[in-house]
Amino acid sequence: MRNDVTVYEDLFYTKDGIHLRYRSWLPREPRTIVIFVHGAGEHIEKYVHIGEHLSREGHACTVYDLRGFGKSGGRRGHVSCFDEYLRDLEQLIDFFKRHLGRMPIFLAGHSLGGLIVTRYVQHKSKQVNGIILSAPALGFNLKIPSLAVRMVRFASYVAPSLSVNHRRLTNKIQEIPYFKHLFPEKVDPVLKDPLMCPVYSIRWVEELLKHAQKAVQHAADIVIPVLCLHGDEDPLISLDVVRAFFDNLAVQEKHWVLIRGAQHVLFHSEQLAAVDAVIHWLNKSVHRGASPSL
Repeated sequence: MRNDVTVYEDLFYTKDGIHLRYRSWLPREPRTIVIFVHGAGEHIEKYVHIGEHLSREGHACTVYDLRGFGKSGGRRGHVSCFDEYLRDLEQLIDFFKRHLGRMPIFLAGHSLGGLIVTRYVQHKSKQVNGIILSAPALGFNLKIPSLAVRMVRFASYVAPSLSVNHRRLTNKIQEIPYFKHLFPEKVDPVLKDPLMCPVYSIRWVEELLKHAQKAVQHAADIVIPVLCLHGDEDPLISLDVVRAFFDNLAVQEKHWVLIRGAQHVLFHSEQLAAVDAVIHWLNKSVHRGASPSL
């Protein structure tokens, strides 16, 4: 299917005054709306090819910079609470419903974005028709000692704005032979990207860990269709945790895609296996007769 596509970029202002940069790809006659939530430290430019491919198949697509990332407002790599992400997403959903009319809405998210999407539908499932999770940040291959978790929790309340530069931390960890296998050999292009955010606050880390645990505990609360994708060589997010979460979903309309040879980043512009899986699933959802969300 081919469609004339309009692409535009703008700013959306949240109720607490933070501007969020977004970019939309709108086919002339869209069949669905897909709102894509990026991973930690990322930005819109990482997912331009997603918008291009989905829109060519008749699926309107919007990618936005999370608060504190990319060109959006807010303190870099910080949230006071995870609910800030959920409120931003809800406001964007309402915004696009008003501007694009009633049609099926799907949420998609990679890594941190997958966690945000998961937590959102565990509270507001009637707002959307289905979700697409790409290596959602539900558990990590690098086991974090319970003492370290307690220290992060304590520091989060004593000095919530204290930040950690993950570029420097990554370089230090990579020097330890035991951890070398957890990192790809070529990380420079990512680390040199000026729009990538290398800094995260202690509060952000604590909120991430807390909500990853909650998301797993409340897997059965998801009652809408789910597509979950994961790479079998992901060095960051635990395949076992994500698969267990998927198995515990109570919804019958769920589909698991394991991409062989893939690491954490599934949506490569050169490797389209994940994109093709998403398009196929969306097309099937339309054919099943997904109704406009409430």
